[in-house]
Amino acid sequence: MAVVYFKTIYPAARITAFEADPFVCRYLDENLQRNGFTDVQVIRAALSAREGKLLFDSDAKYGSHIAAVSEGSGDPHWRRIEVPTVSLRGYLEEPVDFLKMNIESAEWEVLSDAADDLRAIREMVIEYHHLPGVPRTLHRILGLLDERGFEYMVNDLDSETNSGVRPPFRLDEDSQYFLLIYAKRV
Repeated sequence: MAVVYFKTIYPAARITAFEADPFVCRYLDENLQRNGFTDVQVIRAALSAREGKLLFDSDAKYGSHIAAVSEGSGDPHWRRIEVPTVSLRGYLEEPVDFLKMNIESAEWEVLSDAADDLRAIREMVIEYHHLPGVPRTLHRILGLLDERGFEYMVNDLDSETNSGVRPPFRLDEDSQYFLLIYAKRV
């Protein structure tokens, strides 16, 4: 839906969309076709620090993420599939007005891999995922943005559906919350 939104607001925009989940790609293709958007480049791969393949869990509707390390984890209704991976670096060779990133806990890995090329981006919104069992990388992401000349602000997304940001606050190994990071080159 983000691609349709941006293409509707900015019809002349060149948009490159990365979608690893082949089930979700069907919806993306259908939405693009229904709206007559023939000039959107869809990369059917997950963003990663390495080119290759990785295991991916999908609910075949709208939820997906890189597969958990242990085979026994996850919802039994989800499908585990292998998907190709690409690096963001190769797509930052020319100026990027806006980058929207929602890659389910792979934010630090992808941004740090592309650190030297982030100068190509004017503005970005990153959905940061603080999930159980996932390394805490918010401080690294914010430090990297600062080092690369970005001013940023952090928002809690929505405390109604994002209960981890509602008082009383608690942080432990089971804490879960999402943040939006808006960054602009200064």
